Amino acid sequence: MSSAHKPGSLKQQNKSHKTGKHRSKGAVETSVKGRVSAKSLAKKGNTELSRLQKRNQLKQIRRLKRDALLTERRGRGVCDAPPHAVLVVPLDSRVDGGDVIRRLCSSDPDTVATERRPYVATAVIPRLKRRFSFMHCPPGNLYALLDAGKVADTILFVLHADCCKLSSYAETCLSCLIAQGVPACTFAVQGLDNVPQKRRSKARKAVESLVSQRFPKEKLMNMDTDADAANLLRSVSDRKVHHITFRDQRPALLAEEVNYVPSTDDASSTRGCLQVSGYVRGKTFDANQLVHLVGFGDYQLSHIDLVPDPCTDRQWQRLQRQHLHRSRANSVSSEVSMEMDPGMAEEETTRTIQRADPEQQVPLLAEQAPVSDDELDEEQSWPTEEEIAIAQSERKKKRSLPKGTSDYQAAWIMGGGGGAGEDDDVDDGSDADGAPAAEYPPSSMPMMEGSDDEGGWEDCDGSDDGSDGSEYEEDDGSEDGDEYDTNMDFAEEEDQLKRIQAQRDEEMYPDEVDTPQNIPARIHFGAYRGLESFRSSPWDATEGLPANYRRIFQFQNYAALKKTALKEESSEGALPSWYVTLHLINVPSDISAGIQNDVPLVVFGLLQHEHKMSVLNFSLTKHPSCALSIQSEDNLIFHCGWRRFSASAIFSQHTSGNKHKSERFLPNGTTVVASVYGPISYAPIPTLVFLNDPSSGQHVLVGTGSLLNVNPNRLVIQKAVVSGHPFKINRRVATIRYMFFDREDILFFKAVELWSKHGRRGHIKEPLGTHGHMKCVFNRSLKAQDTVCMSLYKRIFPKWTFDPVVKSPAPVPVTFETSMDADMDDDDI
Repeated sequence: MSSAHKPGSLKQQNKSHKTGKHRSKGAVETSVKGRVSAKSLAKKGNTELSRLQKRNQLKQIRRLKRDALLTERRGRGVCDAPPHAVLVVPLDSRVDGGDVIRRLCSSDPDTVATERRPYVATAVIPRLKRRFSFMHCPPGNLYALLDAGKVADTILFVLHADCCKLSSYAETCLSCLIAQGVPACTFAVQGLDNVPQKRRSKARKAVESLVSQRFPKEKLMNMDTDADAANLLRSVSDRKVHHITFRDQRPALLAEEVNYVPSTDDASSTRGCLQVSGYVRGKTFDANQLVHLVGFGDYQLSHIDLVPDPCTDRQWQRLQRQHLHRSRANSVSSEVSMEMDPGMAEEETTRTIQRADPEQQVPLLAEQAPVSDDELDEEQSWPTEEEIAIAQSERKKKRSLPKGTSDYQAAWIMGGGGGAGEDDDVDDGSDADGAPAAEYPPSSMPMMEGSDDEGGWEDCDGSDDGSDGSEYEEDDGSEDGDEYDTNMDFAEEEDQLKRIQAQRDEEMYPDEVDTPQNIPARIHFGAYRGLESFRSSPWDATEGLPANYRRIFQFQNYAALKKTALKEESSEGALPSWYVTLHLINVPSDISAGIQNDVPLVVFGLLQHEHKMSVLNFSLTKHPSCALSIQSEDNLIFHCGWRRFSASAIFSQHTSGNKHKSERFLPNGTTVVASVYGPISYAPIPTLVFLNDPSSGQHVLVGTGSLLNVNPNRLVIQKAVVSGHPFKINRRVATIRYMFFDREDILFFKAVELWSKHGRRGHIKEPLGTHGHMKCVFNRSLKAQDTVCMSLYKRIFPKWTFDPVVKSPAPVPVTFETSMDADMDDDDI
């Protein structure tokens, strides 16, 4: 008989679980009794889709994208859209852009074309149910080509059948248009039917090879017959157009009529009203916003007039009525349809749709208001009258100065002679007859801030007029020389040679400068400072700002401001596809005289704050075709989106830190940041940079890039490295010479760390004597062939040379090379 086990008195007794102040999970489940809250029922579960559901989802996404693309293609150039802008670019001198446009317009016998200005022709092609605006530019005018490309929807490149190599101008046109942004492009060949049948296939392949170098996926189309032109237009109308950001965010207008009305209020006034008519593209034009006349600056609008569409016929009106019926079928009222498309309204007269409101109109305030003298007195501590009298009395005292020192240079020298000996009997820089002595030669010129000898970027003459700063005057050549020497600018050749040598020295010995012997280093490098670490040492961005920073605008949050400006869209004004007339007020008469009839004129609307001055930072890369040496602070020409202006830029490295080392020259194959004073713009915006070549009078493409940001607080730091050589070495202690030449200079820079080119680190212990020898201690033993260096830093700022009006250069002579010439060259080789 079995008996059950009974626990004894020594059985382990475990403590019960303590849930604390809240109930346990089991207690909660017991009280709920299976009920579920409404919030948990409404929440969707994270269920994973099956393979069939994923496939269906991807199929729907593709269908939506395809429908959006088809809707965009079918809506280009139709009734409720502006005409499709096509820019014809001949890449050969034997191709005439006007003949190409006439061929395109004559491809359909029912085409109705109107030509308001010599460079643009608007055509209605009923067969395609499209409107086109064909543009062409004068041969060799690169700026006109770029201005037309700012509003073109498709660029048609036309080549000749005998072309086997593109000219330098054609290569420049392709590079500039691609860097500026090409929404869509098409290539066509002309004259292929005139080539013999045996050579036709070879000629076509030669042209196709030229196209495939830059556009490997593009096909080459014929342009010899009307049928070829019709096929070309059909291909252009159905092509996919890539979006250019700065064009989609702003309104634009291609001028088809331009009239200038002088001001009647004042007979002596040189300003008037410029009336520009055309189709609105992009966003809505508002009369209260500012507009930019490409190449001529910013202006205000007085009012906007709605003008009857000049490019229409009966078949186009029938298409408009069909579009109206479709709108009504889609439950759109006829009143709204007529408002969206004013061509529906049977009005043959011009009417004003919006006038500028003086209270809401944006003022033309590009710079900050000047600061009063009282505010300047509060900010700066001016010397008292007693201090001024003492300074003048000390200035009159005879001092021991280097020979040839001018009064201005002597004012910078402190103490008794700037490193000259006590026994030197040197006068104050005047000859016996009282005439001032000659200035320093270039080798002993005192290196002030920005001079070339110290790694700075200002010319020796300190001129701000954008000149090349050469010490020789321009010479037209020898009178008795041959024609080649007569056409050569020897001064420009000499200047370029100096620039190339300076750039080569900068690459071999970066940032190294010589310490002057006739100027104390503590004065010469007075604006510099030492840093323990270039990356992590603090630098206040608001100290030591120049006077030009009083004129510019700065924003606390540039990204938020950009987001707000892009979201704002006016509910009044001229909508896209309307044919309107913009009335620009206070336009100088010389600008109206500078507008050429055969050059495209484009007007862009500006967003909020886009007319105010600030510091723009561009990311640039030097173009491979540029062989010139581009120095920092050279006067460059910027094509920034819709703007064209000239300014002096300083270059700096494109790094991620808060301090950026300056670059003396624009390097090859490396992206740098160029900082200039200019109007505020919202990135990204494509940018082209040109340099005026005085020898040829042409503007040379220097680099391409885009707008990085608008930031006046960007720290561009110039680095100067002074070097010395070991004189005596005793393990870790060494005597260094030739770094300084004065005992006071050594004591002044004693706290700055030293480094050597072989990786040693050290500091100055004490000066030895009075001629610049100093005892230094290093972390390891110094080698005799080593070089001891000291790094000094200072912040630099760009020059204020902004000019919103840039004149177009002389047309470039366009040449071509035939296949026969190429065959001869190959045979000669």
